[in-house]
Amino acid sequence: MPKHVRKYDMQQVNGSLNGNGAKIIGEELARWLPSLRLIYTESHKLSANFPGTAPEKNIAFRKHLHKQWRIASAKGDKNEKIRLAKHYVFDWGGVRSNKDETIERYASMHSRDLISLGMQGISSWSKIISLHSPRQYPIYDARVALSLNAMQAVLLGEIRLWFNIPSTQIKTIPIEAKRLRNLRVDGCRIRRKETYKTYLAYLDEMGLGRRRQRTELLLFSASPRFVDLLSAVPCASFNGATLQALLPALRQAVKV
Repeated sequence: MPKHVRKYDMQQVNGSLNGNGAKIIGEELARWLPSLRLIYTESHKLSANFPGTAPEKNIAFRKHLHKQWRIASAKGDKNEKIRLAKHYVFDWGGVRSNKDETIERYASMHSRDLISLGMQGISSWSKIISLHSPRQYPIYDARVALSLNAMQAVLLGEIRLWFNIPSTQIKTIPIEAKRLRNLRVDGCRIRRKETYKTYLAYLDEMGLGRRRQRTELLLFSASPRFVDLLSAVPCASFNGATLQALLPALRQAVKV
């Protein structure tokens, strides 16, 4: 883990977890990872020519851009880094809400400075920081955050660490996130400035720190399954016990 992230006080995370919650979730996700190719099936024309399954293509494409990013950084080629950042955020990520000057600013920032932005533009800048070092810096967006919260609700019957939900064009995510908030325990909130640091620390606490990219893709692709399952639960019975009973259906939905 990078030094500026390693300094983050893990006691805050551990205290919010109320024991071994992260490890339980990490063990479940570890069961899912071998089936990632069946869960993550989204294809993109930009990664179509890379070999392998959909997740392997995605990872290979990110690695390809990372190599170009390193070359541009070594040469001090700011324009090339801006081009790569816009290509990944706009063309691959489909995020069109940012102004050009915002992406240009993100492209010129160091990793530690991007992380210090917290929730501000996190769905965009976390894509750019993933080009700095794909293995160290996974993407954080609304789908990833929803899955992290929903995993806790289904496996623990409560949410011990609430991951802030970035803005999204997917209308169903805010709806289910609002209902999930009712399952938060006291002291579970993450300061907005600490969102990405906590995300990295949580992946490590789950035992998935060496598989960050694949875990990110897994959380991203599991989100629609969570939305489908959660939306079928009536508001009157939307509680921890009901959601815990969804685990078999969830496993079936992700083909585990």
